[in-house]
Amino acid sequence: MKKTIILFLLILFGVKTFSQNANSYHICQGDSITLSEDSLATLQGTIISGFSDDNSTGPFNIGFPFCFYGNTFSTFYVGSNGWISFSPNPDGNWNANEIPNTNNNTPKNAIMACWQDLNPAIGTSIKYSILGSSPNRKLIVTYLDVPFTLCNASYSTIQIVLNETTNIIETNILSKPICASSNNGNAVHGLHNENGTLATVVPGRNNTPFVVNNESKSFIPILSGSDCSSILSYQIQDT
Repeated sequence: MKKTIILFLLILFGVKTFSQNANSYHICQGDSITLSEDSLATLQGTIISGFSDDNSTGPFNIGFPFCFYGNTFSTFYVGSNGWISFSPNPDGNWNANEIPNTNNNTPKNAIMACWQDLNPAIGTSIKYSILGSSPNRKLIVTYLDVPFTLCNASYSTIQIVLNETTNIIETNILSKPICASSNNGNAVHGLHNENGTLATVVPGRNNTPFVVNNESKSFIPILSGSDCSSILSYQIQDT
């Protein structure tokens, strides 16, 4: 099936180096390559098992220290509904909420490539890979043709990429349809901090219905200090 996706898989090439402050994020369009869905299916990686409807599994090793909202992490957890988190037993159910949000049913410390009501237990492939060499490694988490819980004939193929050293986060979306039967089709695309008080959200994608195809975005930390704990402010920029 010949779909294309804009993916950041140029892991063998050098990347710009930024300091490890990661408390502000710009949203920027990044350099890209085109990859077929067939290539996604054969992407090497560890298949993640143990999913049911609306759960998470982990921890898994990131492969390198990664700074997110002022904290450094070495492991991550994968949620069935299109997000990863750096916290054990992260909150979150099928019903997406606007972020930031301190409610217990909202994933915290999380990267939402699209938080929506998916069900990998129906039959799909979610895998992760650690590619490249230090100091430019990448953690890549891929959701391949994950069906919606209430719209089994509709699928999402999304990807989250963490970059070593730069702490840049990338979200790649091959296909993200709407399932109107679930939460009125609403979904969330963005970042959410550890206590639910800060968020960086793609404009127009904060618990709203939206369709995305063949898109890649980068969440780039804004420099405001010399270490990961530096906190100044948070901004969003579309470019």
